[in-house]
Amino acid sequence: PLMYSWHDKAMLYEQCHWKQARKKNQPYEFMWNKTWDKNHREHYYYNWPIYFP
Repeated sequence: PLMYSWHDKAMLYEQCHWKQARKKNQPYEFMWNKTWDKNHREHYYYNWPIYFP
């Protein structure tokens, strides 16, 4: 069995819903941008080794 982290599941969720919206020619607003503010997103991008030791 494959082990997925919360990050992998979140990215797969976003990708799946984005593809479905694109098939219908509808805009898709990413949950990542709604649920994380800009400071947390930037911290995550630049300090990802902290999240994945």
